[in-house]
Amino acid sequence: MADDPDVPLIRSKSGRRLGGRQIQLNFARWVKQAGITRPFSVHSCRHAFATRLYQKTGGLYLVQGALGHRQIRTTEVYARVSDDALRRAVGSAF
Repeated sequence: MADDPDVPLIRSKSGRRLGGRQIQLNFARWVKQAGITRPFSVHSCRHAFATRLYQKTGGLYLVQGALGHRQIRTTEVYARVSDDALRRAVGSAF
């Protein structure tokens, strides 16, 4: 059931799939109720997930699949190299 793409991950009280805007509004309300004052959104969670997945695996196609992007160019935004990773890579080359 959890692997069924037709079963919504986030549902309304009646069990129906919530739209993107409904999810954003609920998330913003929960963030406020939690007392979180810094900017924090559904998109920032998605972006952090994708960035960390890429940093851990180096697999851009893996990130593409996880995010459901049709075009790899859309996913390339997560392929930024951190300064620490660059220093480690250059340092290990010598």
